[in-house]
Amino acid sequence: MAPALGLRGAVLARVNDVMESDTMPGHILIVEDDPLVSMMFEEYLDVLGCDVAGGVETVSSAIFRITAGSIDAAILDVHLANGETSSRSQRC
Repeated sequence: MAPALGLRGAVLARVNDVMESDTMPGHILIVEDDPLVSMMFEEYLDVLGCDVAGGVETVSSAIFRITAGSIDAAILDVHLANGETSSRSQRC
């Protein structure tokens, strides 16, 4: 059985998969209510050469940014602090 990667390892593994593909997402939105975690993701993505489109803390803000266009991919927190889940933004 493979060892558990944890959140950080899982995210890095997925970002590495994307980086190795032929197409690289242009603008990545971070949907995260913890500012430190959001900053960590921004730093990882920046080091990997990704263009971070910014971060938002609520589902409604994420949906607004996604529907406004220019977002190619997003990293979504599953459970936000205000009780929201990111399932609504996944559908966008």
